[in-house]
Amino acid sequence: MKTTLTPDEHADILFAKVLKEIKETGGPAVISLQPGRYLFHKNEAGICSQPVSNTVAYDGNIPHKHVGLLLDGLSDLTIEGNGAEFIFDGDMSGIAMLNCRNIVLRNFSMDWLHPRVAEMRCTASREHEACFELHPDSRAVIQSGKLFFLNPDGLPERAEKWIAQCAAADGESNKRSVFHPYAEAVECSEPAPGKFQFRYQEPQNIEVGSVWQFRNPVRNENGIFLHQCENVELDHLRLYFTPGLGVVAQLCRDLNIHDHIHAPKPGSGRVCAAFADCIQISSCRGKVRIAGSCFSGSQDDPVNIHGTYLGVQRVDGRKAALAFMQPETWGFLPFEPGDEVALVDAETLERVAFAHVRHAWLKDCRHVELELDAALNPGEKRYVIENLSACPEALIENNLFRCYPTRGVLISTSAPGIVRKNTFVQAPPRPAILISADAGSWYESGGVRDLLIEENRFENCSVPAISIHPANEDRFPLHRGIRIRNNTFIHCTTPYLYAQGCAEVETDLI
Repeated sequence: MKTTLTPDEHADILFAKVLKEIKETGGPAVISLQPGRYLFHKNEAGICSQPVSNTVAYDGNIPHKHVGLLLDGLSDLTIEGNGAEFIFDGDMSGIAMLNCRNIVLRNFSMDWLHPRVAEMRCTASREHEACFELHPDSRAVIQSGKLFFLNPDGLPERAEKWIAQCAAADGESNKRSVFHPYAEAVECSEPAPGKFQFRYQEPQNIEVGSVWQFRNPVRNENGIFLHQCENVELDHLRLYFTPGLGVVAQLCRDLNIHDHIHAPKPGSGRVCAAFADCIQISSCRGKVRIAGSCFSGSQDDPVNIHGTYLGVQRVDGRKAALAFMQPETWGFLPFEPGDEVALVDAETLERVAFAHVRHAWLKDCRHVELELDAALNPGEKRYVIENLSACPEALIENNLFRCYPTRGVLISTSAPGIVRKNTFVQAPPRPAILISADAGSWYESGGVRDLLIEENRFENCSVPAISIHPANEDRFPLHRGIRIRNNTFIHCTTPYLYAQGCAEVETDLI
């Protein structure tokens, strides 16, 4: 079945009708788009109630995502974009795929009419005063002497509550800022539409031409969300902005992302392309490939691949009661029958016992119960459970990472991994590649066993470019089998490698 669509100002309705027909008909299908603008509106969007890893804290309610393009239970579908532009109007998610198989998204761009991150450029700066020009895509008002940014739905939110980040005038860095140009001001005014003037009691030194970005930290919507999907290809997509997590995949198998640009639209004047991470892979399986892509202008890690440690609440023989420990990760079942799991000492991160899952069920949004093939017999210490089967092989190659405030690649998977032939242009004092794991804050597992880091180019790193640093006590050697060779370092601080909590590391770095 092949369907050709033309640009539409109500693309939500158009796609929903076509996808319904495809689902009812069955069989392979192609949706071919004619070039042009496809506008998606929040008030016409589909609703997705599936909780998403690393996004919104659980408060007793299930947050609903408003999704422009919702694919649910579809198989063997290709969307050929042919350069089409997807534009989203409102505080909403772009695309969600639930329980889909063999999906290809190819050759289209995504952007938001009013991105969730507001931007303003400094046009003048003196000791006690600075002037800013608001980007045309951003909106702000002054009410009762206070500055409010308008969110994508046009609702005012207090500016001082938003996180600030600053891109340098030369465009070579984009760092988080402790200084907040509005929160520190004692007076603000709008002498002309979109022109704001802030006065300060203490002397300031704000760079003229710097671009300040502001965001409400709540990750209530996302760019592209994949849940329990298999064999998904994202080919030649252009993500000019994404709210929440850019591409987030949880409980998926086999994901191929290539020729992917996650950066501001050329000529737009914007510097922010991603509200948080560009790509986050959580508790996935099979193979994940990220290749030939460019990531620039994120507000968090461009790539983060990890599993999830769940806290052990109670063990009764072969039954274990677990809990999601990180407030922003909950509401999905990260285990399948047959999975190998490890009982992990939460302080050292040592795997102390092993078993296989016979049955697993989600008791409620924050609690999971397992029936195992062997008793784990934990002691009095604090323990977590790691799923050794829910960790994908990872290939990250031939990518460019620049203008981000954190790490370029954060990777913690016990399956084989390769990070090679990438370029990291690093400005913040963070490692370009971080191999971590922790059972105290983000609860992101797990222990690396086979990782090759080779032929990468690192530029301008002010701390060791590669860091092996699990958050554990006693420096227990959690990570093993790491090979680091034939990398290039330009204007980087030595040593190039920081390593603790690891063993069996082979490197040509001295």
